[in-house]
Amino acid sequence: GKERISRAIHDASPQSSQPFLAVNCAALVETLLESELFGHERGAFTGAVTAQKGKVEAVGNGTLFLDEIAELSMSMQGKLLRLLEEREYSSVGSTKVKHSKARYIAATNVDLKERVEEGLFREDLYYRLNVFSISIPPLRERREDIPALVQHLLVKANGETQKNIRRVPADVMNAMCKFDWPGNVRELQNVLLKTVVLTTGDTLQLCHLPDEVTNAPVNMEYDSPHISDGEAHLLSLKELEHQHIRRVLACTGWHKGKSCEILGVSRPRLERRIYEFGLTPENCPTSNDACKPSK
Repeated sequence: GKERISRAIHDASPQSSQPFLAVNCAALVETLLESELFGHERGAFTGAVTAQKGKVEAVGNGTLFLDEIAELSMSMQGKLLRLLEEREYSSVGSTKVKHSKARYIAATNVDLKERVEEGLFREDLYYRLNVFSISIPPLRERREDIPALVQHLLVKANGETQKNIRRVPADVMNAMCKFDWPGNVRELQNVLLKTVVLTTGDTLQLCHLPDEVTNAPVNMEYDSPHISDGEAHLLSLKELEHQHIRRVLACTGWHKGKSCEILGVSRPRLERRIYEFGLTPENCPTSNDACKPSK
């Protein structure tokens, strides 16, 4: 998700014809990461038999995506800060100063502000990076995206396994929409690929989903009406979301703070949905009717 959004930013920019490169800051030890970013001269370290360009130089005027930025050591944080502030860097084993005109996009799955307070991340680098932030909500907060993601990922899985699975029954889709997906889209893709491998015929089967998915409890964040197989071709999570938000708002007496806690969404997201669905206290069920247990 993070890299796709970064690519979309790059593709929509005037520099879209320039390279887009990505570096996982958690995947390499410090010495190799420095070489990966800045390049190295011949003989700079054991195994450096030839000089090599780093990605900062290779990306030119394009975009360099730095994933897992929180994993940088303090030493590398200082070098990155110099690169961002002065647009200057040097290859490993060289004193020659080079310049960069690239765009830098950083991503992390941890709270960098907390890392700063713990003394694990430089405050000056934090503020230099935090010019403009995009928060990507976890998949459990955007369950309406799951059906579209499943269809997209199913095409990829078919290509990888030479299968031709075309149908996703309602019980399978319901199970995937209920699950919280702590690993987000990557976990969904992994589970779907395993399910495709185990499936014969052209229809996904519930028995091939992992137990943790099929046995996921129906929690307050997704207490939706059951979808029957007869309705599978008309599956609309927008309508299910509409009904559930109406019910939660009615249950809480239109207390938006409590409704956000129950739904597991932010206040702006709830406000957008209320506006989108045209919800008002007058067109929602009464609290007594809404809060009756589902049969």
